[in-house]
Amino acid sequence: MPTPDQIALADQFAAAEAEADMRLADFDGEETHLLPLSGTWLYEYVTAMEQAVREKTGRVCAHLGRSPAVMYTAVWMPTTLVCLTCTPVLALSDPQRIHCYRCDKRKWPLNEGIARAGNVLMSFLICDPCGHITGVITQKGVPA
Repeated sequence: MPTPDQIALADQFAAAEAEADMRLADFDGEETHLLPLSGTWLYEYVTAMEQAVREKTGRVCAHLGRSPAVMYTAVWMPTTLVCLTCTPVLALSDPQRIHCYRCDKRKWPLNEGIARAGNVLMSFLICDPCGHITGVITQKGVPA
């Protein structure tokens, strides 16, 4: 039987996941493609993030406390987790990082996407051909 602390923590995670879903809804319709993470090509980036958290080798925003909250990351910085206020840290400023993160090629146009893993929202870039292959884009510029 779960302890009261375990129940409270599970409730906090559930609330953080629900908030992440609400934040995802804010992006809907803004030329951003939404994608669930389970079973996708983004798994390696999620694994890198989880490993960095587990081993305490990642960069975590000072605003994120011990309680579960919505966190943000990006495939080009998967070991960095930040709060909403600090998302500018994730800005894609290095031209070498501007490519499709599925096929690793520079194909245009690139589509921005956001995927959710629990209470973490991860930004990614994907080209049109990869978007069609994965089902992220069902027709030119239209999210799945």
